[in-house]
Amino acid sequence: MKNSEIIERLEWIEKLVTLINYYPLTLSEAAEYLGISKAGLYQLVHKNKIPHYKPTGGKKLYFSKLELNSWVFARRIPIDKEMDEIATEYVVFGKRNWRLEKFKGIYKSET
Repeated sequence: MKNSEIIERLEWIEKLVTLINYYPLTLSEAAEYLGISKAGLYQLVHKNKIPHYKPTGGKKLYFSKLELNSWVFARRIPIDKEMDEIATEYVVFGKRNWRLEKFKGIYKSET
């Protein structure tokens, strides 16, 4: 196989991967992707807890795989070592001087 053929195939694969990420998911596909039941996904939609799309006048729900990924990874729980660092920082600098900005990447508050 020639280098030009390999490059051409790689470009084709990149296009397919891009299409897969931007292709809208149905409710069933999104539930399977997230590993939850359709009923559980309906509850999240009903409570407006998960990003979704409902075309005008339509009854079907659609989801963006990229937005689902962002939703899944939106609230990271710190590991024990990180919690120890947060606690030490808080104790050493006190509540008034504690630098929360340093840990915002580790733990995002919903407030």
